[in-house]
Amino acid sequence: MPMRTAIVLWACCVSVAAAAADEKPEYAVKANSLGQKSFVEKLKAWVPPLKHARGHRWPMIVWEGVGLGPQSPEVLRVLLERGLVQHLRLDEKMIPAAQASQQAGGTVILMQGGGGPWPAQLAGPPENGSTSSSRDTPSSRATIGTMTTSSRA
Repeated sequence: MPMRTAIVLWACCVSVAAAAADEKPEYAVKANSLGQKSFVEKLKAWVPPLKHARGHRWPMIVWEGVGLGPQSPEVLRVLLERGLVQHLRLDEKMIPAAQASQQAGGTVILMQGGGGPWPAQLAGPPENGSTSSSRDTPSSRATIGTMTTSSRA
């Protein structure tokens, strides 16, 4: 009986593998996943406006939704009604978009995304093999504009 079960399982596996080999694989294709409608039109259809005032709570950031440039007051109003704001990077080129968002009544949140070890590389090499982040040495400080940050918490 165990030999018969093994043969039946092997036959099932072979038939499934043969059927799968005949199917063409599906590959991801970069396309406008929204179809013919714009992001804002889809947002209006899928996400209802907030039922209660947002108050002092921060809005959620729309990542790669409406683009990085200044948006029309209508687009910004649609976002704000749903508790959302446009993604803005910490860059001088974003100032017009930030001003447009602010004029529409939105909260300006600058969110810089990037890779790499920043700010860890600012700490320098660990002394005597120590990996403590509580040391405060000149190599553990960075100056950003007029603001100084330290690795100390």
